[in-house]
Amino acid sequence: MKAQFLPAILLALVAMLLLACGHASAAEAKADPKTLFTTLKCNSCHAISAQGVAVVEDEAESEEEEDEDSAKPRDLSDAGVKRDAKWLKDWLLKKVDVQGKKHRKKFEGTPAQLDALATWLAGLKDAPKK
Repeated sequence: MKAQFLPAILLALVAMLLLACGHASAAEAKADPKTLFTTLKCNSCHAISAQGVAVVEDEAESEEEEDEDSAKPRDLSDAGVKRDAKWLKDWLLKKVDVQGKKHRKKFEGTPAQLDALATWLAGLKDAPKK
């Protein structure tokens, strides 16, 4: 008789797992994009001075970047002036380039994080603070 309940139990477990994953994605999408920017260490290269986000350098990453390209990454306070969320997502995924150069690192977060970050960046239209 217990074997009869096994499919129902498995189905219930799968349903609970799917619901849990759905809640995680919803939570990620609602996460504060500014916090996401720092959690994903975007501020190890980029500042958003208009939002009070400064560059926090990581010694290992600084040494690695010196070898790649000496150009200083730009302040993203006005990232949305010229670019929309779709383009920013493609840039972070290294699908587009600017004058033959692509973003240094491919985005490694979740699709929900990418959406939230790109949407937020596209909305930034303030001049960088000096």
